[in-house]
Amino acid sequence: MSMLRRILFGLLAVSSLTLVGCAHSPQQLSPTPKLNA
Repeated sequence: MSMLRRILFGLLAVSSLTLVGCAHSPQQLSPTPKLNA
């Protein structure tokens, strides 16, 4: 259970970080910026 929890928390952390990063700088991280298009 501990390993599964660690993996789940890791995935959640990575996804949240990527979402925040894309929201702050969509041009640098996202290959196809839809906001400016």
